[in-house]
Amino acid sequence: MTTFTWTYPSNRCMASLGGHTNVVTMVEYKCAADDTVNQVEMGGFVQMAAPGDPFVEFANLTQQIVEGWVQADNLKTSVEACLQGQLDSLANPPVSPVAMAFPF
Repeated sequence: MTTFTWTYPSNRCMASLGGHTNVVTMVEYKCAADDTVNQVEMGGFVQMAAPGDPFVEFANLTQQIVEGWVQADNLKTSVEACLQGQLDSLANPPVSPVAMAFPF
């Protein structure tokens, strides 16, 4: 069984946007996958939409809130499927063709 661990190492904020202060505009994510034999990870950035209603003050953000933003729109499913594919390939490497000289 694979364990997926999500972390959020950094963000980008605008000091003022849409009448709000310290608005998160981008979140960096990393996801690590571990099947007890191999470990792989990938990461990226997610651009946030304009602040909506209700707006959550920066000081009140929790990991659960940020996780909800980042893992929306099938990103969680896609990232975890990609990492699982990498683990599967490490466990059972695909057969690749090899170059051979013609006998003539």
